[in-house]
Amino acid sequence: MRAATVAGGAINKGGAAHGSGIWFDAGRQRWCVNFVDRFGRSRRIKRARTREEAEDLRRRLAGEVSAWRLTGVELRALRGPVVYILKRGAQVLYVGRSAQGLARPLASSHHVLGQLAFDGTEELTVFPCESAAEAVVVEAELIVRMVPTLNKRVVRLARPSSPGSAMIQ
Repeated sequence: MRAATVAGGAINKGGAAHGSGIWFDAGRQRWCVNFVDRFGRSRRIKRARTREEAEDLRRRLAGEVSAWRLTGVELRALRGPVVYILKRGAQVLYVGRSAQGLARPLASSHHVLGQLAFDGTEELTVFPCESAAEAVVVEAELIVRMVPTLNKRVVRLARPSSPGSAMIQ
């Protein structure tokens, strides 16, 4: 049985796909992705298990996904302590902190974010902090104010014993 073109691209008489698109290889039970790389070379990858995965892969490989440009100042700030908020629409899902910048919230091993199925409507807001101690205080204040649905521990801020100091219970 020959493969059929599903999205984009076309099949020539020999059954080989050309152009940029995805198709299902019935013999291997895999979605295949055809794309033209940035050097104009035609490429084919056979590893997607679902149509959605194949479409996402095709978009990324064809360069249709936007890129981010960060300055040196921004990179230095995002390597240090940060507090991050994950939202889906108006709902706050999670508030966390990291001493290693974006390494923790972006890691697939993150205890909450690594297990979350992203549907494309999520937004991650990152606040660089001057120190790890500042990140602890900012995270605690945001958890109390925003009441995120995926945070399990409850953080209460005690009244400061002196001006300018904060304690977490």
